[in-house]
Amino acid sequence: MNTLYVIDQPAQRDLIVRAGPPHDLEAPIVTRVIDWPWMRPWSTPLGSGAKLWARVQEVSKTLGVAFLDTGKAIPPRLTTGTGADQRTMVPLKERANIREGSWVCVEIITDAREDKGPRGRLIPPIPEVATSKGKAQLLRSAVDPLSALVETADAVVCLSKPEAVAAIRGARADIAVDFFPSDSVNPADPQWNVTDGLYVPLKGGLSLLVEPGFTGTMIDVNATVRASERLETNNRAAAEVARVVQALNLGGLIVVDFLNLETKAERARLTEHLRGLMEHPTCQFDVEPVNHLGIGLITRARRGFSIPEQQRAQVDLVNRVPLSYAKALEATRDG
Repeated sequence: MNTLYVIDQPAQRDLIVRAGPPHDLEAPIVTRVIDWPWMRPWSTPLGSGAKLWARVQEVSKTLGVAFLDTGKAIPPRLTTGTGADQRTMVPLKERANIREGSWVCVEIITDAREDKGPRGRLIPPIPEVATSKGKAQLLRSAVDPLSALVETADAVVCLSKPEAVAAIRGARADIAVDFFPSDSVNPADPQWNVTDGLYVPLKGGLSLLVEPGFTGTMIDVNATVRASERLETNNRAAAEVARVVQALNLGGLIVVDFLNLETKAERARLTEHLRGLMEHPTCQFDVEPVNHLGIGLITRARRGFSIPEQQRAQVDLVNRVPLSYAKALEATRDG
C-alpha cells in the first residue's frame, strides 16, 4: 500500500508518498513534492493540465510555434528579471494554418521555468468558449499536487492542523487520515529525503552519485564486481536510477555512467531494461542505447519544477517574489 505524508509549514507543504503502511518510516519513498500554494499565482494555474481560451498573438513558422496572449489567465512569472518570454508557446504541428488574432483552446503541458515560458498544446474547442467575451480566460484548472497524490494513496498521515485535514477531506473524503505523534516534524530530516544527499548507497557495495545541475543531471554508478556480474549490477542500478528520476521529477538530459559491459548484446539488454523502468503514463521520455563506454542517455520531458530546483529556490525566495510577498513570507517565519 502507499501512504501519503502531508507536512504543512507556514510557507510550504511537503507531500511525501511511501510504499508502505502508515508510520512505516523505513518504507521507500516513491514520490516527493514541495508545494508552495502562495507561489502558484506566479506559475501556470496549479500546474500542467490547465485549459485556456486565448488569442494567437504571433505565429513563428521558423520556430514552429505560436505565441498565445493569455493575459491575466496565466499571471506573471516568478520574476521579471529573467528575460524569459512571458507568453505561452504552442507547437504548430498539424494545425499550422492558425492565424494571428484568432482564438484557440490550449491545454498547458509544461509549467513555467526560469528560462522559458509555459508550453501548451492545441485542443479542440470546448463548450465553455461560447461564454467568452473576447478575453483570455481559464476554462479548466489543473489538479493541485495534493489532489493528484491523494488519489494514488491508500492512507494519509498529516499534522494535526485543521487546514491540512480540510484540504485532504476536500480532495478525497473517504480516505483514512492519521496523525503524526508530534507536530514538530521537520521535512528536511533525512528520513523524508528521496535520496541520502547526493550519495545513494545500495546493497552489495553498489552506490549511485546523483548530481542534478542547472542544464542536466549526471548519475554515476559505482561498484566493484566481476565482469560476469556487471549486467545484473547495472540492472539493479537502473531500477534505482528510474526511481530517483521519477521521485525527484528530473527532466531534460540525464546522463548515466553505468559499469562497462563487454558485449553489444549485454548493452542492448540493459538499454531495454532501463527503457521499461522509465515507462510513465503521461511523461514523455527517450532512452538512447548504452554505448561501449557504459554511458546511457535519458531525455525526459520537464514537468514543472524538479525537487532540486525547488530546494535551490528555497535559499533565495526573497529575491524571487514581489516585495510584498517576500515581507509576508518573512512575517510567517518570524511569527
